[in-house]
Amino acid sequence: MSPVLILIFPLLALVFLFVYYVLGLKGLKNEEKDVHLLSRFPYELLLEKKKSQRIVQTIVFFLFAVFFGFLPFYLTSTYSEIEGLRSYIFGIMMVNFLSIVALLYMVIGARPRSPKLFLVIYIIYATLATASFSMYGIMMLSLIKQNGLLHGTNNSLHYLFPILSFFFALSEIGLLFNPGLKRWDRLEKVTNEDGSTSFVRPSFFPLAFNEEISIIVFALGQAVIHLGFFLLGMH
Repeated sequence: MSPVLILIFPLLALVFLFVYYVLGLKGLKNEEKDVHLLSRFPYELLLEKKKSQRIVQTIVFFLFAVFFGFLPFYLTSTYSEIEGLRSYIFGIMMVNFLSIVALLYMVIGARPRSPKLFLVIYIIYATLATASFSMYGIMMLSLIKQNGLLHGTNNSLHYLFPILSFFFALSEIGLLFNPGLKRWDRLEKVTNEDGSTSFVRPSFFPLAFNEEISIIVFALGQAVIHLGFFLLGMH
């Protein structure tokens, strides 16, 4: 696989993610519904649409996730001959694949009725994403050592990418400690004009917020990791 592709694929993925949100938010505005992302789950951008629009958005989000699935194949074709890395790259491939599947299920597949199941799906995704970022970071450190880059003139730059990879891993797992997740499904009690009361979703919905931020972290983290391996491959 050409090294240039690992630069093109993340760029395309980011474009598809941008298009997904633009279409979703535009649809919500057209329907005169709340567009506050802190109170809406990513999958809810799909549910509000007509069937044809929903299909387009589903394809767009699918392509966003899938374009981040090719990096392990590049690593296999480039580094599989290095002793000890072949099995490790296979592990990365499996974890990365599972994290993408979990992400796709969370956004375009999951419609759980139980609040606990909603949370479980997110925890599975965040755990897999954390593992994926961590494994990428460890491999970059191994490549720096293997290539003898520790003694080069660009040590700081080479170390930057594994450090960022671990940062994104900590970001994903750190979101799980959001204290609001313990009561994420609680609604607010409001008084209507006629004096009756009803329960509505608060403007800040903890689990919805976590999922939105996790997707952003995933997208940016994957893009940075792709760039890191591209630069390492140039040496």
